[in-house]
Amino acid sequence: MSAETFFRASPNGETACGDTGYFLRLSTGRDGDTLYLRHATQDISRNADRKSLILCSCSRTTRPATEEESERIAPDQCPNVVLWAVIWSDAWDSNEIEGLGNTRAFLTRFFEYYQLVMGIGCYVDGEARNALVEVAFGTAWYGINH
Repeated sequence: MSAETFFRASPNGETACGDTGYFLRLSTGRDGDTLYLRHATQDISRNADRKSLILCSCSRTTRPATEEESERIAPDQCPNVVLWAVIWSDAWDSNEIEGLGNTRAFLTRFFEYYQLVMGIGCYVDGEARNALVEVAFGTAWYGINH
């Protein structure tokens, strides 16, 4: 199942994850973004709102495409690459979300979907263009000073 058919935008600003009962909400802030995961019926955290948890903290920026990447970019795409930096510990690489699979792979699929369907890579001559997506897992946040 492709990301475009698995993920779908909901009218309330969340992203539904197929028919799993999970929903994602990306909240943007001055110092970065937070991706929340919510389940419609199951408790998935020990927080006050037991059906919701912070899935990750992240940050989005762009950079010019390298020569190699430029060869893969279609003429109607953005000449930039969208970077999603995700705060991550290598110990979390084996984390699984019941019904969704490996957390790291799931996040990569989501950010690719988000950029393709909900995000805009850039504007060229006043027209919105899609962009290549790169997801980096670690502690560095692109474009953020702490």
